Amino acid sequence: MSDVFGPPAFARPYQRYDVYRKKSFVYVFGIDKVHKHFSILKINTLRKEDPSSELEMFEGEFIFPLLDLESHVQNLRGNDGGLEKVAVASGLVGFVRFLHGHYLILITKHKKVGKIGHHYVFCIEDTTLVPLFDGGGKGDEKK
Repeated sequence: MSDVFGPPAFARPYQRYDVYRKKSFVYVFGIDKVHKHFSILKINTLRKEDPSSELEMFEGEFIFPLLDLESHVQNLRGNDGGLEKVAVASGLVGFVRFLHGHYLILITKHKKVGKIGHHYVFCIEDTTLVPLFDGGGKGDEKK
């Protein structure tokens, strides 16, 4: 679809995000169902002495065919099976830092509420926080 400004620029090329946790990293798989590819964002979760330190992220520079998704997950799972699926999301809101460290905010449920021109307007119905530190949210912040 094109308009007078040329082909549309997609600010959000991924329609689904699969989030996995391993002991030292959180992996976010951005999945584009239209072009049938995905990319991986790797976030370091090892807690440093200072929880207010910046996040260490390794952005996915490579785009892989969607058919290779399961093999990538199996490679990350490895022999120890220490990889667990944390969430499936339709969008990423961003990051927030609380007392114990950073969290990833995910949109887990949304719905269409309108349309402006040929653009849909969505309402966020549910979100989830994924802890990005070792310990996974144990402590005072759970209260």
